Amino acid sequence: MRKKQTSRFISLLLGIVLILSMIPTAFASDYNDITENAWHCVAVDYVTENNLMAGTGGGNFEPDTPMTRAMLVTILHRLEGTPPVSGDGGFSDVPDTSYIPLR
Repeated sequence: MRKKQTSRFISLLLGIVLILSMIPTAFASDYNDITENAWHCVAVDYVTENNLMAGTGGGNFEPDTPMTRAMLVTILHRLEGTPPVSGDGGFSDVPDTSYIPLR
């Protein structure tokens, strides 16, 4: 009797795991301007999941917007594990307050 209960319990657990594994992760779908069948959906999921990009605000990702130097520097900084920043960043043509990266 105990073996039968254990077998049913394991079957139930495996069924739950199978069902949960079929639920898609909702990263790209969190943005208003990304559809789940867009060619860049997987890339948006990757950069969101790895905290490299967080969209442009207002629930948008804006995949067709050109990347700015500030965006690129922020992504590179995050790839390095967000180390402490010292100084002004070295961009003499950009005011210090022009872009504040999301953390």
